[in-house]
Amino acid sequence: MLLEFQNSIIQGDCRKVLSELPTNFIQLTITSPPYRNAIDYEAHIEKNGYYRGKPRKETAEYLDEMVQIFNSQLYRVTKDGGYCCLVIGNEVVNGTIIPPDHL
Repeated sequence: MLLEFQNSIIQGDCRKVLSELPTNFIQLTITSPPYRNAIDYEAHIEKNGYYRGKPRKETAEYLDEMVQIFNSQLYRVTKDGGYCCLVIGNEVVNGTIIPPDHL
C-alpha cells in the first residue's frame, strides 16, 4: 500500500485518506479545504458544474472541524520538517468580505 503513494499526488476526502496513511509519512501537503459557503460541493460533483453554495454549518462549527482535521490527522502524517501549504480565501457573509484571520 505505501509504495503506491510514494512520489504521488493523493486526491480525496482528507477525513478518509489521512486515516489510512501512517504517521510521519508525508513531506509536503498542498490543500484547499472546502469553503464553508462558496460552493455547493454535492451539486458540483453530481452535475459537473459550478454552483454557488449556502452555509451548511456555523462558522465556529466549520472552524472546529478544520482544526480537528489539521491538528489530529494532518499533523500526524506530516514528517518532521515537512511542509503544509494551505490555500484559503476570504469568506463573504451577507455581502461583507471577511478575511480568514478574522473568522
